[in-house]
Amino acid sequence: MAVSPSRSYDPKATYIFTLLSLSKSVVPKVATRLDFWLFLLCHVTAWACNQAGYFGTVVSNPLLHYLQIKEAHVNYVFWITSLITVFALNQSYLRYLELAGLSSRMMGCVYDYCYEARLFLRRDRPYDRLACRWLAVSVLLTFCEAKQNCGGHGVTEEEWRKLVELNLVRPDEQDFLQQLNPKQRLLVMMHTAADLSKQGLETATKTLGGSELTHKLLECKNLQQQLLDTTSAKISFEYFHLLCMLLISSMLFLGYSMSFELSFFAPPTFLITLFILFGIMELMTVLNEPFADGNEADFPVNVWAHEFMQNLSALLDYEHGGANDNWEQELKEELRTRTQMHLDLTDINSILYAGSRVMPVASKTTQAVDLPLLSGTSARKASAPAPDTASATASKPGLQNGQEQTSLGASLASAQSAMASATETWLPTGTAGSSNVPSSGLGGLGDSWSAGFSSLTGNSASATRPELKFDRSKRVCS
Repeated sequence: MAVSPSRSYDPKATYIFTLLSLSKSVVPKVATRLDFWLFLLCHVTAWACNQAGYFGTVVSNPLLHYLQIKEAHVNYVFWITSLITVFALNQSYLRYLELAGLSSRMMGCVYDYCYEARLFLRRDRPYDRLACRWLAVSVLLTFCEAKQNCGGHGVTEEEWRKLVELNLVRPDEQDFLQQLNPKQRLLVMMHTAADLSKQGLETATKTLGGSELTHKLLECKNLQQQLLDTTSAKISFEYFHLLCMLLISSMLFLGYSMSFELSFFAPPTFLITLFILFGIMELMTVLNEPFADGNEADFPVNVWAHEFMQNLSALLDYEHGGANDNWEQELKEELRTRTQMHLDLTDINSILYAGSRVMPVASKTTQAVDLPLLSGTSARKASAPAPDTASATASKPGLQNGQEQTSLGASLASAQSAMASATETWLPTGTAGSSNVPSSGLGGLGDSWSAGFSSLTGNSASATRPELKFDRSKRVCS
């Protein structure tokens, strides 16, 4: 889903620049709250009176000894408030992510249904387009109901009229759907799309069962229902009242205690603390209503809906000329010029980093190895560690060259015997151990592998290793 650029941050920007970008933060919202300035004014007034000597000292005013608050007591209240507010913010953010995930999966289910409906339902009559129209309208109405649950507005008469003007809803359908509540409307619209799927499958006489399309419709219905239920389930008043009580009490005690400090840094410190705690509460409130209007953290529902309708239109309205002749022309062209799938790292970098000045460099500890595959198929490259003879010898100083050759020969000999037994298992009768293996099988199995093993172990008369040639035009190893 697309995200508005104003809602994201620049990870490459300096922290100071990010700190000074106040227009997109919670600072303006906190600065407009009356209780914020009330707390700050009370603290500054008490601190100024103490600095001017109006409170006196403990010696001259013994009552002042009983009015002071111990720092340990203030710390208890402050840390409890901080932990609870941070926990509440984390829960709000998890709910925020859950709503975003439900919205994305809801639209993804419509894409999946549209994909299969276009493939199996369309023949002579547009069953797929009609069913997808009902699904698209259900998604738009779900967004409207979610905005109503978050304190916005529901489906008004003006919005119904606009749906009719855009030919998304017929006038008779509007009269019927307006009489239903959101849950009833969702069930009716999903059942209508399912009925269209059933009729389309019967008309197209496809082998695909109707359960697959019905399953996608049920999943989409469940996601829409879960989205509406989650948006309507808000934080209870008792929980929010407890948070407000903790915040006010901690700020009162902290402001009163810091007013007896003689340092000039006491008011700025209290100001920053007040901003942070009020900002957490403000951010928690905003994250709890992501479908509402007027907040920076609100979901860009209009951008999501626009992208959703554009994607549906691209999938339903596109036409490919090759489908008219059952892709005969495309198949002939593919036979003439086969698509190059054997790409090396340079080709991949030229695709992935075409507009970048910096390209990743291949690791020096790896080397490309051509692996012979089934005859008639493409070869592939695997990344294998480069042999480091010096380090291996240094790690095992007692291992001599003759021991290395003996160990290597024993390993390759065991591998050769295992390969021969495997060949006898799957090859037809009379072909095991023969080099006349059909080209459609593993061409290396048989006596042609023996030469390679013998040359590696030093048992062959020829000390040269057999050469593997890769013909890129035929995609086979010779």
